[in-house]
Amino acid sequence: MKKKKLKTLGEHNAEYWSYHRALYTNRPQRNGIACPECGEEMWDSKPLITLTTFPAQKTLPDGRNAHLIQQGSDWWRNRLDRYFDVAKIIETKDKELHIVLGPKTPEKTYASSKTETVKVEHNGIELVYATPNDTTRWRANSMFTKEPVTIEWLKSLTKDDVLYDVGANIGIYSIFAAKIAGARVYAFEPESQNYAVLNKNIMLNQVGNLVNAFCVALSDEAKVTQLHLSSFDYGGSCHSVDEKLDFKHQPMTPTFSQGAISNRIDAMIVAGLPAPTHIKLDVDGFEPKVIAGARGALRNVKSLIIEINQNLPDHMELVKFLTDNGYTFDPEQVAAAERKDGAFKGVAEYVFRRN
Repeated sequence: MKKKKLKTLGEHNAEYWSYHRALYTNRPQRNGIACPECGEEMWDSKPLITLTTFPAQKTLPDGRNAHLIQQGSDWWRNRLDRYFDVAKIIETKDKELHIVLGPKTPEKTYASSKTETVKVEHNGIELVYATPNDTTRWRANSMFTKEPVTIEWLKSLTKDDVLYDVGANIGIYSIFAAKIAGARVYAFEPESQNYAVLNKNIMLNQVGNLVNAFCVALSDEAKVTQLHLSSFDYGGSCHSVDEKLDFKHQPMTPTFSQGAISNRIDAMIVAGLPAPTHIKLDVDGFEPKVIAGARGALRNVKSLIIEINQNLPDHMELVKFLTDNGYTFDPEQVAAAERKDGAFKGVAEYVFRRN
């Protein structure tokens, strides 16, 4: 096997072996992260993994496709980040992922005065985000390209608006809504590490007068429950409240389950929060439950942006419920936002506006 340089990927000092593990059946199976000459892990440089994300032509004896995992870059990044420092992921037109990674380095802690940050500018206004790992760094750097429709929607808010950011994660969009639009924001994020970074970002941007964060899982009932985590990482997503289901409503085995409190939007308003004029909702499959707990609040909501999985019947029932209750959406906007391939194929942001 010939050693190759990664010049085309910008990793000029890194090298990899063009390795096919099927050719080395007597050596450790490392999914490509090994030297074909000795079988040792390549810790002294950044290896390259090539992964296919399309179905194989062959099937296993039990009927499953030989490519057992056919997931996109987001899915792989969330999992590889647990064990490696992921330098970059490149998606090819042939539906391959070329992943450059290296040994995991110790995470920076918030006790350090040198917490790493990413600074982003919009219309001359600087936004600062704490980025303790690659996932949070990716979220900050991709905020204008990951969901451009969300950015455009947020820019339409004003200082007179109240935004509920449900599934706020580390607060990328909460901070934008406050600093760029001047809106008052109530951010809801139940996952412990995301909630810590969310509050860090509120402090870094000095928007504590505009953004309040709550470690609450909004749903259709108030209860003491558990939040089942797909990964225990800063910036992680695809967690589930109460039920051990993934974003496709399929059974999932959580990496960790933490204690959580769930509540309804309507109950939060009765308890004293200002009613929202706009709602941003992205909770990885459980959006219908959140809206079920917000029937009263919807009377005053001018618009919503909701991540809809068009493959799920209850999500399409939610679309019908909102249109039956005076909201409209633009099919062209939805088509432009829809993911065309990968694990999230068929998922799109719907912008609902009241007539």
